[in-house]
Amino acid sequence: WLSLNAGDILLINAGGSAISFLFCQLAALRGIKLIVVVRNTAHRQALLNSGAWRVYEKSLLQQYELQLLTGHTAKAAIDCVGGEEGLQLARSVGPSGDFVALGLLSGQQ
Repeated sequence: WLSLNAGDILLINAGGSAISFLFCQLAALRGIKLIVVVRNTAHRQALLNSGAWRVYEKSLLQQYELQLLTGHTAKAAIDCVGGEEGLQLARSVGPSGDFVALGLLSGQQ
């Protein structure tokens, strides 16, 4: 459902979730640069070891635009949280990119 190629940037939040770890492995197999957004750094090294390209705390992504952090915009984003965090992910997707809502952990749309 996402048309991504090797080298494309994909964002996902809920970095401590099993789905994030799954996407780390899948992205690494396909050469996709996965950026995982986390609440804190507790899972940072495990996510990097699982194949994440970058791991950013949500406060950093809120403070700076993704393009300022990486020099690029994301081709797609997968939002597992919703609310303000989901909106922040959506803002990081480039023109004609894809945004997928896969969960609502915050309980807010």
